[in-house]
Order: sequence, then structure tokens, then C-alpha cells
Amino acid sequence: FAQGCPSDPEAQIYRNNAAVLKAYLAEGTNLTTASAEQLKTLKNNVLIIAVVVPLRGEATGTAQEILRGVVAAQQRHNAQNTNYKIVLQIANDDTPEDLNIPDQAATVAKVLVKDPDVFAVVGNYSSGATAQAASIYTQANVVAISPSSTAIRTSSTENEALKTQAIDLNDN
Repeated sequence: FAQGCPSDPEAQIYRNNAAVLKAYLAEGTNLTTASAEQLKTLKNNVLIIAVVVPLRGEATGTAQEILRGVVAAQQRHNAQNTNYKIVLQIANDDTPEDLNIPDQAATVAKVLVKDPDVFAVVGNYSSGATAQAASIYTQANVVAISPSSTAIRTSSTENEALKTQAIDLNDN
């Protein structure tokens, strides 16, 4: 599927994730039929990074570009690194700017931080969504970066006017 649609980043992500699982699970085994030992090996050798982007609305083009960037990084890392592999999890945050969903980014963030297997988050697309999710990620000690938000971090400025509008996103 991904070979027939090389510019589709979602297909590439699913293909790459399947390759990682295939490397650690026996032929014909999936996550529901894997043994406890296989699941432990998988957990010890895989980092899950969630990618939070708006998949509907006006920002889907930018979302696709973000996905292309993370899938390229995933492919490069997984090809070069034998210690651990990266599996990407796609989450849809459809920001308020896109579809007028006022708390979608916060809702997604709350779900992601409940999953102990999520190591880090790439997202959110907009500054508004980043502002909604930032305190949730920070409080849960989940590493988060925003590839496209123009939000200003509080730790990066001494200007008092900017501090009042700044977002505190993993300042440690």
C-alpha cells in the first residue's frame, strides 16, 4: 500500500510500524496473541511517539507535511539504530481554529498522558492547541515539541509583555 502511494505519510507510518512489530514478534503473531515475553521484549526495544495533528479542516496540508517530516525521521532512525526502534502513533486534534472544537487538544493530551507507553509527543499544529495541551504534558512529564506552533516559551524570554502570553512547554 505505501509503495503504491509513496507521498502518503500515514501509509508510510503504518508500514514502518508494521516492520518494527514484525522485527520483534514471531510470524503470525500480533499484539493480542503475543506472549508476555514477546510483549516485554517489544516494550524494552520500542519508543512510542505520538504525533498530534489536525486531520480535517483547513490545516490538513500542513498536517500532512508534519507527518512527512516525522515519518522521514522515523525511517532514518530505525534504519540506523539497533538499540531501539520508534513507532509513531497518529492522533487527531482538529484545533479550534479549524473546526471550532474548543477543547480537542486538551482532550487528546489527557488521553496520551494516560498511556505509560507514550514516550513523547510531536504536536500540536497551532499555538491555540499547543496552549491547551502544554500544561497537561508538562504536569505528566511527557516530552512535547511543536513543529509548527508559533507560541513563545516562557523560559526563552525576559520580556514581561511576552511572558504574559507565553506557553510553558517542557521548560526543563
